[in-house]
Amino acid sequence: MVSAELRRIPYVRGSQMLVIKNHGPSVARQVHVTFDPPLPEVTDPGSTVPYLKRRYENPIPVLTPGMELDNLYFIGQPAPEGGRQNLEPLPEQALVTITYDGPDGTTYSDPYPLDTWLMRNRSSSEASDAPHRLAKDALSALQSIADSLRDIDE
Repeated sequence: MVSAELRRIPYVRGSQMLVIKNHGPSVARQVHVTFDPPLPEVTDPGSTVPYLKRRYENPIPVLTPGMELDNLYFIGQPAPEGGRQNLEPLPEQALVTITYDGPDGTTYSDPYPLDTWLMRNRSSSEASDAPHRLAKDALSALQSIADSLRDIDE
């Protein structure tokens, strides 16, 4: 079984990855990934859309069990009206269809409706002793020590 989903990106607020994954115990062959609406033409050199287009413009010969292909899909930036908007010119909702050949030669085709709002409407809390917060606090403390040592040296 090969699927498509959007996942949040740890430690990158409001951003999402498109993940295509082979969940099955066998190889998927001739994997076609299509988008509806189609991916837009983009000329912005900073955009990630061309990577997405190049990755999926041709069939993927083999997707091994457990293999994941990920690409940035939603780069959340603060929106003027509040919340987040996508820095990339990609739709908030899209239908990703994956067609592939299984090990017995059977062709499978599965549609996956994706909606960025599913992740954007997430709520969560965070412990004050979460590893990344402790690292940030440690970095701040080290900067204070470095500043103090610099003052002593002068």
